[in-house]
Formats: sequence, C-alpha cells, structure tokens
Amino acid sequence: MSRAYMPKVDLSEVEVTNSKFNAVMMVNADAEKLIIKDSEWKNSNLTGISLAYADMQRVQMQGVVLNNALLDQANIVSTDLENVFMNKTHALEAKFKEQCNMQGITARNAYFSDAEFENILSLKEADLREAIMQRVKLKNADLTKAQLDKANLEYADLTNATLTNATAQFAKLSNATLEKAEAEGLNISDAIAKNINAKEANFKNAIMKRADLTKANFTKAVLENADMQAVEAAEAIFKEANLKQANLKAANLAGINKEGADFDKAKINDATKMHDTKGEAKGNLDHQDKDGKKTSVNVNEHAKLQDKIHAREKSGWFLKTGVGQLCTKLAKSTISGISRVTKFLASKKFLVGFAVVAGLAVTAAPFVAMPVLLVTGTALTTKAVILGAGILAGGLVATGTYKLTQKPLHNLQKSFENLTSSIDKYISPPPKNIDELVIEKQQARQKAETEKSKEREENLNNVNNNIDKAKEQDLLKQAQNNLNQATPKVEIKEKQDKTVEKQQATSNTFAVQFKPNTKGKGFATKIKDEKKSRSIKEVYN
Repeated sequence: MSRAYMPKVDLSEVEVTNSKFNAVMMVNADAEKLIIKDSEWKNSNLTGISLAYADMQRVQMQGVVLNNALLDQANIVSTDLENVFMNKTHALEAKFKEQCNMQGITARNAYFSDAEFENILSLKEADLREAIMQRVKLKNADLTKAQLDKANLEYADLTNATLTNATAQFAKLSNATLEKAEAEGLNISDAIAKNINAKEANFKNAIMKRADLTKANFTKAVLENADMQAVEAAEAIFKEANLKQANLKAANLAGINKEGADFDKAKINDATKMHDTKGEAKGNLDHQDKDGKKTSVNVNEHAKLQDKIHAREKSGWFLKTGVGQLCTKLAKSTISGISRVTKFLASKKFLVGFAVVAGLAVTAAPFVAMPVLLVTGTALTTKAVILGAGILAGGLVATGTYKLTQKPLHNLQKSFENLTSSIDKYISPPPKNIDELVIEKQQARQKAETEKSKEREENLNNVNNNIDKAKEQDLLKQAQNNLNQATPKVEIKEKQDKTVEKQQATSNTFAVQFKPNTKGKGFATKIKDEKKSRSIKEVYN
C-alpha cells in the first residue's frame, strides 16, 4: 500500500501484521489501540495521527513524520524510529522498550512525561529541545550529542546514562538522578539542577557556567577541568570528588561539604564564595586577584580565610569594637564549657556506664521492692525465675538506654561544637587588612553579577536563535518530503539489478504530445480567420 493517500482513515483497534505502508499519507488518522507487528511504515506522513494505547512491535518507521501525534500510553517494542519527526507529539506514559532505535529523532516541544525508555538502543543526536520529560526513565540510555536545551527533565532517572557532548542549556534538571552517568563534555550552562543526585558521575570537561547546583550531590564525581564559572552550588556535597583544574571563578561554594575532595589547581578569584565549608579537602587552589596576579593557596587555609572575611562582612559595628570582642569571648568560653560537658556525656564510657547502672537498677528492683523474698522461705526456683527476669529486663533496659541516649547526646555535642566554631570566626585574630579584603570581595561579586546577567542573556539569545533555525530547516525538509510524495517515481529493476527511472521519459512524452504549434499564423489569427469565414458564409446564405 505504498504512496497511498489516506487522510483521516480509521484504523482504531485494527490488527496489522507483515504489511507495508511506506510513503503513505495518513494525516489526522485515528489509529487508537492499533496493533501492528513485523511491518514497514517508512517515510510516511502521519501528522496528527492518534496512536494512543497502540501496540507496535518490530515496526520499521524510519523517517516518519509524527508531528502533533498522540502516543499516550503506547507500547513500542523493538521499533526503528530513526530520524523520525515528533515535534509537539504527546507520548505521556508511553513505553519504548527492547532495543528501540530513536537515533536522530526531532522531538522539540514534545511531551514525554512519565514515559519509559527501557533498554533503548539509541537516542544519539536526538533533538529534544523544549521537550517536557518530567519523571522519564532513561536508565542506561545513550544520549550522546543529544540536544536538550530548555527541556524539562525534573525528577528524570538518568542513572548510567551516556550524555557525552550533549547540551542541556537552560534545562530544568532539579531532583534528577544522574548517578554514574557518563557526561564528559556535557553543557548545562544556565540550567537549574537543584538537588540532583550525581554520585560517581563523570563530568570531566563539562560546561556548567551559571548553572544552579544548589544542594546537588557530587559524591565521588569527576569534575576535572569542568567549567563551573559563576555556578550556584551552595550546600552541595563534593565528598571525595575530583575537582582538579576546575574553573570555579565567581562560583558560590558556600556551605559545601568538601571532605576528601581534590581541588588541586582549581581556579578561583575574589568573587568565589567559599565560607562555612565542611570537612578537610586536598590540593592547592590557583587564586587570581583583581590585578590578575596568581598565587597558589591551600584549599583549607583559603576556606578559613573566607570564613574570616564573611564573618567580618556580616558582623555588626558592635562586634568590631573591643567591648564586642570581649562579650564574644565570654560567650565562647561559656559555650566551650557546655561543649566539653556534652562531649563527656556523649562519650562511649559515659553512655556504657549510664546504661549499666540503669540495667542494674532494673535488675535489683524486684528485690528492693519486695525484700521479704530474700529472707523468707520462698522457693529457690521462684527466686531464680525472678532473678533471671530481672537480669533480662535489666539487659534490655541497658541496651535501650544506650541506643536512645547515644544519638541525641551526639547531636547536642555537635551543635555546641558548630556554635563554638561559628563564634571563633568572629573572635580569632583576623588579617590586618581584613576590611580591605571585605571591600575587594564585595566589589568582585558586584562585577561578577553584572557579567553573569549579561552572559546569561547572550546565551539565551543564542539558544533561541538556534531553535528558530532548526524550525526553518524542518519546514524545508517537510516541503521536500511533500514534493517527493507529490511526484512519485516508478522504478523498474533490470536484469543486472540497475534501477531505471521512467519519470523523465514519461514527462518528455507528455511534452511531445502537447507541443505547441509555433509555425504559421498562430492560434489567435486562426480563430479570427474562422470567425470571418463563418460570417461571410452566413451573408451569402
């Protein structure tokens, strides 16, 4: 049924097997709940078709146009969708399973929320710009060089996915899972990626300019040589992460967990925020000041200096005076004393001792309450049972006491330690030029914010322009497809497997049959002569 024209055809609940529908026109067809297996549907125009709830298995659909189609809850298995157009297609909760090939698809503004791409063969070079893909399952998916700019991938599962050299600028990735993802060279500039789980992921050479990575988890991730200029990564987790040679200029790393992370030769400047960090890191930072002078500084020492600068910047005028410093020292002494007490209370020796005392108290309770048991002639068996029960109860109480008091006391101890550390930032001797450092940092941040806004606007214009150009290219491709379908070619296979096209010969014959007469007087003169001769005859008659 190749090259058939079947607009608005009704194929709902039809079963099709071992059939060919190549280059057919089925615009706005109704194929809801269609079952099609082991068939071909190549290079067809299925714009606006409804394939909701359809079951499609082992179908060849390369080059098909599915723009504005409905594939909600469709079950698509082992189907080849290479280079298919799916712009503005709705495929909510659809399932693409078992080696589906979607390489090179164009699905801008498509809706794939809650869809599953299970064991999919490829999504390489897929154009998914501005697509809605919330909560999609893309485990192990190959998205190499895919375009995901301005796509919504919130809560998406990209565990073990390959995103090498893909682009997701201005994408929404908050709460997505990229654990163990292979994302070398990924571009997520200006993306919003709060709370993402990127444990053990590879972001080597990734571009993350101005991305929002607040509270992201990069535990054991590779961020070597990543461009993280002006990122927002406050309270992010970088435990044991590799940040060697990463560009962290103007980045906000306030409150991050850097325990065991390697920052060797990472680049920073005066606009980089790195106060209130947690844990000890490794490596020396390459710091560049406002004059372009570069110095190497230990990451932990730099973090401590940033604490001083931040404390000085945030403290009021009173705390900067001698009286204020005295009051702060008294507060620290009090807090330190309480902290030592809580540390002792949270120690293992105290907890074990307290638990043992509680257990013995419970064990002895029956005999203390009823001393008559010890002196009267109560049966020995009864005394043994009571003693055993008391010991058992005492053991349970001791264990429970240890478990119940351990965590609260440890948390209390930690709170007082943090409080003491916070106060220490204000009272320990700051550098002599602390006020100058505060001013330099404030000026650097203001300059960085201005540049950040300007660069984000420029990048947004570039992304939008690229999308507009892609739309124009789609129109040209669609026009070419329509032209090819409007002028079909009849092919004849010769004995030597050579293909001869008859279209040109047919058109030449057509031209010969209707070749205009350019000799003689021409059509207009002939018509005038015929009219003249008729009028003369009528006069004589």
